[in-house]
Amino acid sequence: MAVFTTRSLRYARLSQRRERPLSTEEAEQRDYAEIENVEKAGPIAIADYTIPNDGPEEDLLLAVDRLLSTLRVC
Repeated sequence: MAVFTTRSLRYARLSQRRERPLSTEEAEQRDYAEIENVEKAGPIAIADYTIPNDGPEEDLLLAVDRLLSTLRVC
């Protein structure tokens, strides 16, 4: 499962968090470092399920619950 949103929304959220906010430049550097060093791109690319995270947290939690229910995990 991969959870995704647009780059602009992700960077906006990162800049607004209380602890360790990141500037756009810092967020871009982190993205490239994770792609190159942590190898996150591969697992995201081959995820069997994707969930958009472009709304409020409640929407994300509902989408996760629906997927888990579909998969009968809980």
